[in-house]
Amino acid sequence: MIRILAFSLVVMMASCSSNSRKMAVPVSHEEPKGRLDSVSCDERLKLLIVSCSNYKTPFDKHNLHAEIDEEQADGVYRIRLFVYDSGVNSTNTVGWVMMNTKENTLKDITNDADSPVILNYNQAAYTYYVEHCLGRKVSFCKDMTLLKLFESLPVMKLPFEYSYDFVCNLPDTKALKKSELHYVSSFVDADTDLSDCHVARLPPHAGYHFILVFAHNSMGEGHFFLCALNGKYQLTDRLLIYTAYDMEWKDHIENCYLHYLIDGNGQILLRKTVTTETGEEALGSTKYAFVNGKFVKK
Repeated sequence: MIRILAFSLVVMMASCSSNSRKMAVPVSHEEPKGRLDSVSCDERLKLLIVSCSNYKTPFDKHNLHAEIDEEQADGVYRIRLFVYDSGVNSTNTVGWVMMNTKENTLKDITNDADSPVILNYNQAAYTYYVEHCLGRKVSFCKDMTLLKLFESLPVMKLPFEYSYDFVCNLPDTKALKKSELHYVSSFVDADTDLSDCHVARLPPHAGYHFILVFAHNSMGEGHFFLCALNGKYQLTDRLLIYTAYDMEWKDHIENCYLHYLIDGNGQILLRKTVTTETGEEALGSTKYAFVNGKFVKK
């Protein structure tokens, strides 16, 4: 009898142990969600800014911190970027960014408040922060999609070739509104300033669409990109077709620029040209062909 009772007790304990292990499973599935929710709003704000493709700082981004310093107007916030100093509760301000939740813009005003750098941010990270941390609804022009924007762009005729007047005046192009900049912000590189951005399109070729983005670099020089989009209007490749800079040439500082020529067969010729008092001189050229969604050097 004693043996029977002992055996029954062992079976009951094993059954309870098994049930206990089964009940613990759902708890483990909830842990990752808890870790995600533990990220503070200030940390999300910092990650939003430092992840911008064109945000630049001489400081280690891992050591940066961010906080809302002031709400200057309804939906307009001044953000302070800082690092901790060696003293107790001591910090050093290293940057300023303006967030306008009505225009959906982030502007780096650290170096010049009158000429800010419009930051190319991650739309999902921006939306999460504004809606969950600031309690504001985010709207990205629901009546406007990239397709509708593309269809509204003027079409440049081919061949499309560099001219000084065009670079200066950008005729027959569309100036983008601030609320439209996010459509092309991922089409350009980190050195591109979209604060005065114009766009146009070229005729389609081989099943692809082409957008021309006319902007400036951090030095204020023209920065033009030819961007290829697939049938879903997703970027497949981009090519810098125009920029200008100073260079040393024959013991003088001269202006150098890219002279572009785009024909109607997917061929692009870029010629590096230096401008002097006596005229222009070609320093070399590079040919590209558009093949399977990519600009391939020939």
